[in-house]
Amino acid sequence: LTTFTLLGTGLVGLELKSVGIVFEELKANKVITKLVSVKAFLKSEYVKTIVEVLEINKTLKSLKLKDAQISYEGGVRISEALKSNITLSHLNLSNNMLSDAGARSIAEALKANKVLTKLNLSSNSIGNGGAKCIGGALKANKVLTKLNLGDNKIENEGSIAIGEGLKTNTVLTRLRPVSYTHLRAHETPEHLVCRLLLEKKK
Repeated sequence: LTTFTLLGTGLVGLELKSVGIVFEELKANKVITKLVSVKAFLKSEYVKTIVEVLEINKTLKSLKLKDAQISYEGGVRISEALKSNITLSHLNLSNNMLSDAGARSIAEALKANKVLTKLNLSSNSIGNGGAKCIGGALKANKVLTKLNLGDNKIENEGSIAIGEGLKTNTVLTRLRPVSYTHLRAHETPEHLVCRLLLEKKK
């Protein structure tokens, strides 16, 4: 067993004490490499415990917390752990409630993180403010190769900031700045710049 999965509302029905026992085991576990939680409401207590796993566990390489109602406070906690984590390479926080505040914290973590190669922040109500911070982080980050920012609230101003970050970034090869439907039907000059910069690197 290398993957631990929580689906639907299963986690909600567990007593906090039981959840704590599960994650306490994960802290020292040397077998589990992937933790998946989909549509399971993660209260702040759960997020705190997951962060502790990130700080201690040296085996976990992939973490998926999709549609878990994680707020920007949870995003801040996860970001702090990412700054020092040396094993996690894939992080999926899609369909949560990070907003610009959470994106700012994650952007700061990206400046320090040395191992994360794939990040999904789609559908998190991230706007131009968060996009600007991420664009700045792309100038400093040397390892992230795939970034999904689709289905957020990023407009031209935010896209320009990401494009500026891509000018000096030499590692990112895949970027989803907006939803595919929007990109195909309403591609702006700024989005076009982002796409062309990425295509140029391939």
